[in-house]
Order: sequence, then C-alpha cells, then structure tokens
Amino acid sequence: MNPIFEKFVPEEFENIITYLEAWVEEHQVLRIASDACRGRLREYLDKKSPKKEFLKALNDSSVDIQFLQHSLLFVHRGLLCPHILTELSLHIEISDGIEEAQVKTLKIIGTYRYGLRLDRAFVSDFSNIFDNYK
Repeated sequence: MNPIFEKFVPEEFENIITYLEAWVEEHQVLRIASDACRGRLREYLDKKSPKKEFLKALNDSSVDIQFLQHSLLFVHRGLLCPHILTELSLHIEISDGIEEAQVKTLKIIGTYRYGLRLDRAFVSDFSNIFDNYK
C-alpha cells in the first residue's frame, strides 16, 4: 500500500487495499481503460461533426490521457456485480500569450470512466469528451 495512505486506512482494510492495488496492476486495468478511451476518442473524432473549429485538426495522438482514480464499486443501483471503475481525464495542449512568449498549458476536454468486473469482463463505460469544453 502507498505509505501516504497508511494513516488513513484502518488496519482491517490494509490487506484489501494492497490486494486491489496489486490486482489492477497485474491485470493492466489502466492500460485496458486507456485503450478503450482512445477508441472512444477516435469514434468521436471520426463523426465528422466537431463541436468546435479546432477539432477539425485534432487527432487522438494530440490528446493526453491522464489517470485520475481506480474505485471499487461493490454496491451499485444499476449494475448487479462488483466492479473496478477507472476514471481518466483527457487534455489538449493550448498555447497562450503572444508569439515571443508562448506558454503551453494543458486544458481538460473531458473525462472517461471504464468499468471492469472482477472476472475482467467489461461492464460499462461513459465519456463526456468535449461536452463541457469552452
């Protein structure tokens, strides 16, 4: 378990957290979720109906995908099985400022959530890519 979290995790949960961390690593959950996110992004960009003018020149390799969290959902109203939910954020690089002093910043353009059952079967996913981009 990450030493930073030790003071926040009661002793009876330490083994659970350690096991879940090892499980998501062993089964490459982050890679699977990232690959699925790239697939959704390509589907969105292939629709040929971009919401913003800049999207016309955008491709999936120009979008940076960053890990936010893994969560274990063991009781869920809509799904009858426990699953690991991985949440990712999507960013694009924006140049701000005048030409001589360009500042490059990452701007969030959406999030993506991927659900994986504990038997490693896909459960569901959700994206809000570009929905809230301003």
